[in-house]
Amino acid sequence: MTKYITLFKCSLTAQMIFRFNFFIEYFSKLIRLMVKIFLWQAIVMSLPKGSDISIKFIVTYFVFAFIIEEMTGADTQIAAKIKAGTLSNDLLKPVNVVGLEFSRVVAEKLMTVVKFIPAMVAILLIYHRYVMAPDINIWVILLVLLGFVVNFFIMLTLHVIAFWVTEVYALGFVILTFFGIFSGNLIPYEFLPDSMKMIFELLPFKFLIHIPVNAVMGRLDTQHIYICLLQAAGYIGIFSLVNYLLFRNGIKKYTSMGG
Repeated sequence: MTKYITLFKCSLTAQMIFRFNFFIEYFSKLIRLMVKIFLWQAIVMSLPKGSDISIKFIVTYFVFAFIIEEMTGADTQIAAKIKAGTLSNDLLKPVNVVGLEFSRVVAEKLMTVVKFIPAMVAILLIYHRYVMAPDINIWVILLVLLGFVVNFFIMLTLHVIAFWVTEVYALGFVILTFFGIFSGNLIPYEFLPDSMKMIFELLPFKFLIHIPVNAVMGRLDTQHIYICLLQAAGYIGIFSLVNYLLFRNGIKKYTSMGG
């Protein structure tokens, strides 16, 4: 465990280096959020009178989704390392490659959340009249943490496929499209047709945005939260096993030239 903590500290130090593109990145995210809210406000206003969906709900939903997306987002560098041949360096270290990657991603995520605070404050100031008070408790925190771990293993599975496929980024684009739709990031669950709601419930993407956001908004009862926690833990177990099998077989055919 000590070696992973050391790796985590090294990654954390690297992330503290100032980068100008950080401001550009979050400015563009703020603009996208504002455009998204503007469009959904127009949609809600066009709904028949007496609808259960209000502008306050839609603004609160997307503001919290914006915040939680930053907390549950996770990406790895495994595919790039496989392609460049630098994965050999990690394989020679006395550590588990997945544990090493997880330590790095957690360190990056902590710094991302810290850097994200000004953007979060800005968006809350802009929409303070519409945003409902969050219901933050231990269950919400657990759901967000599990959402992050689920996302990490989804992305890790995608990256490990690079052992067999030279370019995984096209597949990544497809995954991101599914993420946008079936996580609740682009379209709230309430607006999906019944046929898509069934798919939504079966896929793990809901744990990245939809479930944590509804928990923060106080829309999940205790029983539903327990079920969600068990489901998320189940997905983590399944993806862990899949990644173990993929990595074990992929490493047998992995070759590098001077990596």
